[in-house]
Amino acid sequence: AEDGAATIEWLANHDWVTNVGMFGGSSPGHAQLFAAAERPEGLGAIAPTFTPSDLHRSDFFQDGAMSAMTLLSWSFSDAIAGHTVGRLERRGRIDEETANAVRDATTDALERLSDLARHRPLVELPEVVFNDVALPEDIAPADLVPHWRDWTDRAEYDAFWRSFDPELDYDRIAVPGLHTTGWYELCQHGT
Repeated sequence: AEDGAATIEWLANHDWVTNVGMFGGSSPGHAQLFAAAERPEGLGAIAPTFTPSDLHRSDFFQDGAMSAMTLLSWSFSDAIAGHTVGRLERRGRIDEETANAVRDATTDALERLSDLARHRPLVELPEVVFNDVALPEDIAPADLVPHWRDWTDRAEYDAFWRSFDPELDYDRIAVPGLHTTGWYELCQHGT
C-alpha cells in the first residue's frame, strides 16, 4: 500500500504527468486497491481486472472450503514456483541443470493436478513434487513455494489473511474504478 502510494505521488510530481491511472489483473489489481486506499495525490482512476477481494474467501477457500486445485495450479505454475526458481538461478543459488529439473517437476505436477489434489496431507506436496530433484543442501522443496505452509495451514480467516485483504479498506478508496472479470473467472466473487 505504502510503496504503491509513494510511486504514484512520485510520478504525479513530474511536470509531464497530469494524472496517474493504474491497471492490471490479479496481483497487480490487488496492488491498485491497496495503493488507492492510501489516497495518494495524483491518482485519477484504477482498473483492476479479475482481482479478488481477499485471497482467503474469494480464491483459495471459496465458500469455506479450500480449493486445492486453485492453490496447486497457482503455486506450481510460473506464478510462484517459476518465479522462485528463476530468482534462485539468477542469484547463483541453483545451477541451470537444477533449475531445469525443478521446471520439469512443476510441469509434471501441473499435468497431474487431480492426483496431487487428493494427496494428504497437502502441506507435504512440495516434497512430493520435488522429490526427484537434487536440490542444494540449503534449499528445501518448500523453499520453492515459500507460501505453501502458511496457506495450507490456515483454513480460518485470521490476522494472516487480513494482512492482505483490500476489502477492509474499500471505504477509503476515493477514485473511480473499472472492475472487470469473466463469467468463469476464479476471482469473480471478489471482483
